[in-house]
Amino acid sequence: MEKPTMNRRSFMGLAGAFAAACAVGTSACKPNVGPTPEPEPSKPDKIPINPEYDESNDEIIPSSCRACISNCGVLVHVRNGRVVKIEGDTRDPMSKGRVCAKGLAAIQALYNPMRMKYPMKRAGERGENKWERISWKEAIDTVVTNLMDVYEKDPMQLVISTGGGGNP
Repeated sequence: MEKPTMNRRSFMGLAGAFAAACAVGTSACKPNVGPTPEPEPSKPDKIPINPEYDESNDEIIPSSCRACISNCGVLVHVRNGRVVKIEGDTRDPMSKGRVCAKGLAAIQALYNPMRMKYPMKRAGERGENKWERISWKEAIDTVVTNLMDVYEKDPMQLVISTGGGGNP
């Protein structure tokens, strides 16, 4: 008996056919009873983690999450100059009020004691993990000098990329 073989092309074709069959099969099984009524929007009950937490005194600042390229709209709750909560902004057309775990962890990243707060320059040999604090002006001048060196050697090697996102 011959051993069956499958390559990537035949697997992808089989997977596509299976997906199409599932899509047709599930749509054919639905009863045709007319348009489905819109469900009433319901607000989930807010269960505060801290029962003494009172959101009424928070300043709510509309912003955008910068944890990835999606730039989801968020509402940042600030109390006494400190961020205490991040929630999705329902006005955002892409995220529709949802925030991923990475976005929700932004508060931890903001107040992490190991967070880099100012520019650093290597003080020792590569791999020694020795750094010194430098000014913002020195950091910007260093970046500009290095970019100009690359540009003068071969301008085609300079690739500048910016973050993208789904929001217009």
